[in-house]
Amino acid sequence: MRLLLATNNPGKIAQIRETLHDLPCEIVSSSELGLGIIDVEESGSTLEENARLKARGFFHAAQTAELKDIAVLADDGGLQIDTLNGEPGIYARRWAGEDATDEEIIAYALKGMEGIPLDKRTARFSVYQVLILPDGQEHAVTGTTEGAIVENAVKNKYPGLPYGALLLVSRFGKVYDELNPDEQVHTHRAVALNQIRAIILQNIARYA
Repeated sequence: MRLLLATNNPGKIAQIRETLHDLPCEIVSSSELGLGIIDVEESGSTLEENARLKARGFFHAAQTAELKDIAVLADDGGLQIDTLNGEPGIYARRWAGEDATDEEIIAYALKGMEGIPLDKRTARFSVYQVLILPDGQEHAVTGTTEGAIVENAVKNKYPGLPYGALLLVSRFGKVYDELNPDEQVHTHRAVALNQIRAIILQNIARYA
């Protein structure tokens, strides 16, 4: 079985591969399968709806190409800032404009938080992941990382995932992108991916 990641975001691909590197299956992108860039319209109003749209869109593309034993994992995450009424939420990449760079997104977020005291800067990362197994069976998991928005961003570690430079993680008192590997395993995406790992390991023998 191969696991196709339903994203064109290099930062997300890198994070997922880091966490699931020990799985006994090949983790691939659509380009590596010869499918090129797959564009799925994220027309949902929630992380769950968009994750399911992406998973089903990539799964359909793999099935249409008659690729066998392909499982698909979609991941839709967002940063919710309480004092900004939950923004950017599902509009993570579009919040600062359709073509905004990581640097422009970070600057836009910091400007929106100007003058807001630390105790009012609470925010969290949330993620919703959908796994579709080769037979079409769907599984869904979630994860959350609580924290607050810093006044000055740190260096952005994962291109394509700018908000990690902004969230001070409550559990560790460190910015998300500065967490070490032992701390990363307690964050939203890692918690969700560990659930995905367990589901894959429970089912992988059926596709051997």
